[in-house]
Amino acid sequence: GSKLVEFVGDLETVLPGHMLPRDFVLVRSSGIPLLASTGSPCRSQLLQAMDSLTDKQLLAVSVSKTLHSHDHSEALSNLEAQLAEIWAQVLGLAKFEQIGRQDNFFKIGGDSISAIDLVSKARQQGISLTVAEIFANPRLSEMASVAAFDNDVEIEPVVSHVSAFSLLSSPEGLEAAKAVVIAEASKQCKVSSAEIEDAFPCSSLEEGMLALAEKQRGSYMGRFVIRLPQGMDVERFTSAMAVMVEQCPNLRTRIIMSASQGRQIQVILNNPISWEQAPSDNSLAECLAAPVSHAAYGGPLSTYKMVHDEASCQTCIIWEIHHSIYDGWTLSHMIQVLHRAYDGQSPASPRAPISFSKYVEHALLTGDEE
Repeated sequence: GSKLVEFVGDLETVLPGHMLPRDFVLVRSSGIPLLASTGSPCRSQLLQAMDSLTDKQLLAVSVSKTLHSHDHSEALSNLEAQLAEIWAQVLGLAKFEQIGRQDNFFKIGGDSISAIDLVSKARQQGISLTVAEIFANPRLSEMASVAAFDNDVEIEPVVSHVSAFSLLSSPEGLEAAKAVVIAEASKQCKVSSAEIEDAFPCSSLEEGMLALAEKQRGSYMGRFVIRLPQGMDVERFTSAMAVMVEQCPNLRTRIIMSASQGRQIQVILNNPISWEQAPSDNSLAECLAAPVSHAAYGGPLSTYKMVHDEASCQTCIIWEIHHSIYDGWTLSHMIQVLHRAYDGQSPASPRAPISFSKYVEHALLTGDEE
């Protein structure tokens, strides 16, 4: 165990964080599959063997717990305790007492996105800290040594909520604008008015993306293939995806052309996930050979199709999503919500993003969409 800790410590000095192994599993040398041609380890067979393990089996052979078995009995300084409380908020931990002085922020669930959230929450409490300092000093004791209480730090205000439909405009008033836009959305999206949760203007970038998608089919459409390992609980995973759609309004967003507003409007529906069932005789390869979904005005911008691939005996999910409703940051948030829901944790992310309507409000007030 001590040699493994020492080995990982050496790796941390020469490799960036994203290249460090997250897990270590004991494998007998006689059990490693080899390539007949070269005699070197066969990576694909090794990964298949790992995928076939249940969570309980994986926990039994994992030695990663050795890396995190720090002594938490050592008392924390005032600044360390305050940072530990913020860590717990950002990482969704029940108690900050679970965090010790030698715990590494990135080893207990932190990443670049949560580091940004950590800086923001630290500023709210008058603590001066930067993302660069977090990456350079990921252990609690080290982070506390570079952080400081600073009376000059501007305390970040709590972001106000943007009321539904409040960004619509009409000479007749908000209620009139809301009624007309709901009628337009109901017709173009082919849904009932009761299914419309909110509506507000699109950003210029969103408008450009949808306009191009109308001319060039498949433009800005991302396609992700999720291969579920054999033995994985498919029903549990699809239920977690349903929670992700429920928790992430961007996945329930459609874009319409609004004559009353004179521009494109994004409409958030309150309907649940809708699955497209692939024909039983279609293989995964055949599904992937088909063109991606077409992002049209009034149509869904995120689609989900389940395929049973006979070649690999795996259940696969093809998730197609238009870039007008996601980017790298939001994708990270959505996947986090999915993981938490699958693991049976509270689906609400500990770093829930500010509603996109808040950005649109800012853009409308300032004319700044950069």
